[in-house]
Amino acid sequence: MFNKRTMLSMSVLAGLMVIGAAIGIFMSRYYQHSQPPERIEGILWPDPKVIGDFSMLNQEGKTFTRSDLSGKWSFLFFGYTNCPDVCPTTLAILNEVSRLINNTNSPIDSQFIFVTVDPMRDTIEKLENYVGHFNSNFIALGGTQEQLDSLASQIGISYLYESAAEDGSYLVSHTSSIFLIDPKARLISILSQPFNSLQIQSRFVEIEDFISNQD
Repeated sequence: MFNKRTMLSMSVLAGLMVIGAAIGIFMSRYYQHSQPPERIEGILWPDPKVIGDFSMLNQEGKTFTRSDLSGKWSFLFFGYTNCPDVCPTTLAILNEVSRLINNTNSPIDSQFIFVTVDPMRDTIEKLENYVGHFNSNFIALGGTQEQLDSLASQIGISYLYESAAEDGSYLVSHTSSIFLIDPKARLISILSQPFNSLQIQSRFVEIEDFISNQD
């Protein structure tokens, strides 16, 4: 016959098994919920990089800092106004992405930011004219080389100034990806070439829905 000590041990063991099963079910559901769908390419989860402090100047000459990334989704693209091909093509696509996002019944609060990697030539006035050609609501950021590096180094941007021609002109080789920052100033996704406006918009909606469900 079972003595009282044996019965007590069995009761405790049974209780622990029930608790363990409950925790297992909870963790399984949590894990499944926290994992992004496999179809979302380029999403940086579950460890997105949090953007730290930085300071640049927008096309109006006003200071733009980390706090300006908070509360809305941000599409960041790094380039320069003298770029012969990739930059104007990408900005034209981002203009279409902006139109697709905003022309819905429930537009997602977002902003599009062009960051120059050529601050010596790209003055505030030049940046204003350049981004305004694509979309008057786009934000352009410039400033000093140190200000550029304060943001570029966090995102993981690389750029290289090519040898100057006889007339002093030069090209800048730079990362051509689009970087998606969430309303908590976290680098959530990296979108790589080739770009398609419909695909970017569709992926963005999926990412936004997934991140919203996590918070």
